Amino acid sequence: MVRPPGLTGRNPGRGPPVWNRGKRSDAARYYLLHSVVRDTRIGTQANLDLGLKLPCDLFDSFSALPPVEGHNLNRRTYAALLVDLDGTLIATDTLTPGVAAAVKRVSEFIPVSIATGRRSSDVIDYARRLGLTAPQISNGGATILDPTTGNTLWSSALPEGRAREIVRQVCAEQINFIATHPSGDATAVADMTHWDLTRISAMDLLEFRADELMAQFSGAPDLYVVKVYLHYNGLWAVDFTGAGVNKGSAARKLAQMMAVESDRFIVAGDSFNDLPMLEVAGLRIVMASAPPELKAIADYVAPAVEEDGLAVAIDELILPALLAG
Repeated sequence: MVRPPGLTGRNPGRGPPVWNRGKRSDAARYYLLHSVVRDTRIGTQANLDLGLKLPCDLFDSFSALPPVEGHNLNRRTYAALLVDLDGTLIATDTLTPGVAAAVKRVSEFIPVSIATGRRSSDVIDYARRLGLTAPQISNGGATILDPTTGNTLWSSALPEGRAREIVRQVCAEQINFIATHPSGDATAVADMTHWDLTRISAMDLLEFRADELMAQFSGAPDLYVVKVYLHYNGLWAVDFTGAGVNKGSAARKLAQMMAVESDRFIVAGDSFNDLPMLEVAGLRIVMASAPPELKAIADYVAPAVEEDGLAVAIDELILPALLAG
């Protein structure tokens, strides 16, 4: 079996191999040449898009290349890219030129949706910076919105009684929080004019305190509770949404809106709240900082966000997969 450059081994938990960053241009060229020998028009377009110069005599020499073991990128047509924000798209509120350019390149082929635990206004801001027009996911999967108009397309609220209980508890423990609702958000009880809350996040916790807070609500049948690593300060948050409401359920809702199956989605993430979204996807990308639980189901482990890992994944894996589809 001929392995592409950069292919470092099989992932026993997932089946297909995990690609770690190797020789980026060589790995991209390998997948590109697979598409070239199948469709010279696609190969020519890919040559332009990826800046690769492919002399004609390479066509014959690569025509006998076998498919990549365990993951044939040429067999599935992907419908969208869903990408986490903090720790995947950005590190510390900074969208680097390399990542921005890569996202814009892939958005010329398929819709791109940000899927984050953050509030809707943050998602709209980044989507507009990137020129994204597809529906975007905020509040940990509790809201889907139109970034061009800012309108909510779908949302799911916490039960009011449970929302009040969570806010009382975090206030009693003197924990910072953000509570979001369709018309805004609040960070203090005095600001709570709405109780149709889509998400409550207990913020800036040491990991053991995050685990303790999760344990207090772990048996609540009307809640989904998950801890999230805060890449910008090294602390943790605990996100509360309604039962069954997470990034995975939002991905399935988005798939319904697009009239496709969610296994036609490419998903990239780095933390525990990305796990449900990764589980419903057809191609799973996680960042180098991701916990073992995410890496165990990943198809591709990208470099760290500080190294523009998402851009590497887009150029090394996603664009060649789209061009070969």
